[in-house]
Amino acid sequence: MDYNSISVCDELHSGIYILQRNDHIGTNVFKIGRTDVGIFNRYTSGYDTGSKLYYYCPVKYSKSTESFILDNLRNNNLIKYRRDLGFEYFESDYKNILDSVNNLCNYLKIEHNHNIDELIQFCNDNHNKIIPIKYKSINDKVNNKSIINQGNTDNSEELSEINIDDLISNNSGSDENDFDYLFTCKRCGYETPRISNLKRHLNRDRQCSVLLEDISIETLLNELPSNS
Repeated sequence: MDYNSISVCDELHSGIYILQRNDHIGTNVFKIGRTDVGIFNRYTSGYDTGSKLYYYCPVKYSKSTESFILDNLRNNNLIKYRRDLGFEYFESDYKNILDSVNNLCNYLKIEHNHNIDELIQFCNDNHNKIIPIKYKSINDKVNNKSIINQGNTDNSEELSEINIDDLISNNSGSDENDFDYLFTCKRCGYETPRISNLKRHLNRDRQCSVLLEDISIETLLNELPSNS
């Protein structure tokens, strides 16, 4: 068990990733996502056994970077936007998706001396073998602090993010309605702009790990709107 690799994953906690869910293996459907809790924590707490991580790029502002990338991929004629699966799903040859995501991430990537390929291999090899770090609050999640005392959670706000337009020129413009609100799992921090995705997340066979608040899945499902 390589705890040094976990430490590196925590150090590079904010980033963009490409993966395939276990039910999409063998297809050309990929998900582009982001994390502020480290790629290992995000991967192990958010995805079922058999999923595969392909790519990870540490960036400083994951939320703004993800919005910019998703908008550009939706306007790429070589890539099919699979909105029927969710806001973050696309279908194409992996090389097309990789080239597009990697080129866009290069604007805001964090400079480091770590081997990302080794980290990706570590995540895939140890999926479901190591318990993710539990976080006491949203600020601890963003700052990537491991908490020993699992006390009451607070309502601290996430660190503010910059506007991607201030950093990257020639932005084709995103549909602001797509990202006006994100539904969040209070247990693990999973975020999605679609309530149906959150419901599917809560109804998975393997429950997500408790990274934020120790709330039962049943309680979270009961909190969803009755018409969802």
